[in-house]
Amino acid sequence: ITGGYLSGRYRSHMSGDIFEQSLTNIRVDIAFFGTAAINFERGFSVQGLEERSIYLSVKKISRQMVIAASTYKYGKDSYFTLADLDEPDMIIAEKEIPEEYKTFFYEHNVAFVTQTEEMRLSENEQEGDVD
Repeated sequence: ITGGYLSGRYRSHMSGDIFEQSLTNIRVDIAFFGTAAINFERGFSVQGLEERSIYLSVKKISRQMVIAASTYKYGKDSYFTLADLDEPDMIIAEKEIPEEYKTFFYEHNVAFVTQTEEMRLSENEQEGDVD
């Protein structure tokens, strides 16, 4: 865990200079993030600017980005854009996601996994081009 400021009601993320400095010499294979909302116009969005800042910092040092999002967040909007819909490497949801989002993720090589169906691999993963 990095140093920095705990923020938010759930004390779920850290930010600030100490956080940024602690990332300088580390690398991350897979980074997991949550999101407050998902829609086609703004992509993944969050409630706090600090969350976006943390995402951008960790994205620079990570090989893969995974966003975990409850199904009820699809079609919703929040304050700050976190990422475009085609940016993460994988999406995780607790149950089946809306069909139009499944189609988008599949067409844009974003893998997704839910409890109700097996993981959909991107074209690169199907061909064995992933480390």
